[in-house]
Amino acid sequence: MHRTAALLLVEDNPILQEIVAIVLTEAGHRVTTVASVEQAFAVLEVSRFDLILTDALVAFSAEKIDYWRTLDALAARAGTARLVILTAHQEREFRDFSQHGFAAILRKPCAIDVLVAAVAAALVPREEVMSV
Repeated sequence: MHRTAALLLVEDNPILQEIVAIVLTEAGHRVTTVASVEQAFAVLEVSRFDLILTDALVAFSAEKIDYWRTLDALAARAGTARLVILTAHQEREFRDFSQHGFAAILRKPCAIDVLVAAVAAALVPREEVMSV
């Protein structure tokens, strides 16, 4: 069963941001896009989302800060939204993503059907996942 959801996409690559937003909009979701974690923090002050898709390293190239600390801060501000990490980097760097409460990790680039399926799976309430 398809569920329409409010999604926040945090992606600094404008071409990839546009492609992902189009794909997820065509899948029936409402997509808000931002290019940095700072912009995401600002949007989260005034809006609520069902799911946040974030490039793992979107805010870290300039300051070289600890990405787990920043991703955890994003998760803390996300309310009830689930988080999905998007990355073009080695997955071993993100091996413990589930310990940080993230729903999934997707390796970029990924096929459209994989993206849509991962979003759908991440939107399944935790209680339903636990009861299966």
